Amino acid sequence: MRYASIVPIALMLLGAATAGAAAPASRLVCAIVDVFDCSEKECTEVTSEAVGVPDLLRLDIAGKSVSALDPEFAGRASKLESVSRDKNKTTARTHDGERSLVLVVDDESGFAELTVSDPKTVLVGFGECSHP
Repeated sequence: MRYASIVPIALMLLGAATAGAAAPASRLVCAIVDVFDCSEKECTEVTSEAVGVPDLLRLDIAGKSVSALDPEFAGRASKLESVSRDKNKTTARTHDGERSLVLVVDDESGFAELTVSDPKTVLVGFGECSHP
């Protein structure tokens, strides 16, 4: 599990996140609290800062973008290439340069899985999303 410093901020942004809080919406705020580098034989927990992945994301389906909310990313945003909903999951895909990003959100629980890959790296993150 990740650092005590990110959890209070994430909970503040997520507000009163409860089961069902991430039901399909046009905007979600996601806190990614566990990040693993799976580029080698085994996955190793890393800090998001060390691998250039934001802790906080805004998924704007209506605006067709995903934005980093961490100050060090200065509001960096990428255009969504696709968004799909299948059963109780929302999947958003984008890429920035050589990096591809796939965010899958369970619409009932808010649980989020983030996969970031480029030719040399595979990162997997876990967290939670909620309506802002």
